[in-house]
Amino acid sequence: MTNFLITTIQFSAGSYKMTNLNKAEHLIKAAIPSIKPNIPHVVCLPEVFNFRSSEAIENNLAAEEIPAGPTFNWASGLAQQLGIWLIAGSILEKDPNGGNPFNTCFVINPKGELIAKYRKINLFQLHLENAPELCEPLYRQAGNQLCSFEIEGHKVGLAICFDLRFPEIFTTYTSQNCELIFLPAAFTYKTGMAHWEILCKARAIENQCFFVAANQSVQANCWGHSLILSPWGETLKSLKDEEEGFISCQIDLYEVQKVRQRLPLNRKKVNL
Repeated sequence: MTNFLITTIQFSAGSYKMTNLNKAEHLIKAAIPSIKPNIPHVVCLPEVFNFRSSEAIENNLAAEEIPAGPTFNWASGLAQQLGIWLIAGSILEKDPNGGNPFNTCFVINPKGELIAKYRKINLFQLHLENAPELCEPLYRQAGNQLCSFEIEGHKVGLAICFDLRFPEIFTTYTSQNCELIFLPAAFTYKTGMAHWEILCKARAIENQCFFVAANQSVQANCWGHSLILSPWGETLKSLKDEEEGFISCQIDLYEVQKVRQRLPLNRKKVNL
């Protein structure tokens, strides 16, 4: 099995969980084809899709357990109902030791089971002149482990938003033979206008993998432009900044092997 159906969901999340979950569910169900192909359907939500705030108190109050919390239960039930693999963007995960919450992506299989969980390693910081600073480390804490998993025998890697700027994450996934990487994001409008597409394409080209990035839309002051990229860096599908909706694309993971054989990148360690 090398053919997958990939869907990315793009919308603007606010501080009301039920509103966000209802919006996400509506878009996911709209993305289910009337005649489902007999291949895995993988749906990716954006970062912090169930709740978004930069207030420390609100982040702590909104944090949930994984896999015991209400958002996990919602995602598990929906994946099982629709028969999809669900990359559940990210939510705020409670720290069992009582610290600031983690920004965590989790993955559900079509049986509704948790199969992977990744805590964002690189927390976003943007220092602006004459404007409030955006500093995620003030109200969230970083994870310290990468996360790859398998879908139908194929390796898949996870990263979140600001991780996009750290290529060593993705080369590590390539060394693990990942063929597909998902990046849920809430990439800001200012930084996204300058860097989003070029960084996404660089990660796809450098690692010769399919690269799927699900961003929040402009209503959340994000850049949008969610996209699905080929291992050659081609844009297979994309959205605009202002759009709330979804894109779907059938991919063949055999393309990864074809590109890697056509243009071998034999990475060598260099002592500087």
